[in-house]
Amino acid sequence: MIYASDTALAKIRELIGTREAGVRMWIVDRTPGGAAYALDVRQVTDGPDSDCRATLDGVPLIVPLADLGDVRGAFLDYVDVDGQRGFRISGPSVLWENPRARKVQEILDRHVNPSVAVHGGEVELAGLEGSTAFVRMRGGCHGCAMANSTLKNIVERTLREYGPDVTAVVDVTDHDCGRTPFFR
Repeated sequence: MIYASDTALAKIRELIGTREAGVRMWIVDRTPGGAAYALDVRQVTDGPDSDCRATLDGVPLIVPLADLGDVRGAFLDYVDVDGQRGFRISGPSVLWENPRARKVQEILDRHVNPSVAVHGGEVELAGLEGSTAFVRMRGGCHGCAMANSTLKNIVERTLREYGPDVTAVVDVTDHDCGRTPFFR
């Protein structure tokens, strides 16, 4: 359902402490490129009975039933970028009805985004035509001097290894307008 890094799970356990609490995760905004997520730590008994309750590696997880489809497959991480710490949630795009495109986005979310999140970056699928995946880099990757290296050494290699017949990856990001590149 939802995936989390060991770092995120450790931080959640630290926040919960000995309380009978869990994590509530929900959608705050839906856009053509995906969903924006939010989370908080709260008592397990809080929230409507219609909320879906599960566990995330032993940590109680609460998701509103209406958001369940868009939260499924999300990846939760706890990152420290230039001294700013916090949870980062990346998830599958709600756009992808095509099973191949959905699989490519899931691969990006599970295998690529946890790595680039360390630098405040994110990679999302912009399109899929034949065996070519078109990706957009955001956050710290947007305008980063190392974006081409990330594309070739991480994104392309990962999609070729795990991707459903992906043989080429094209970056469609306008890197000239990146506001917060990790490397200039």
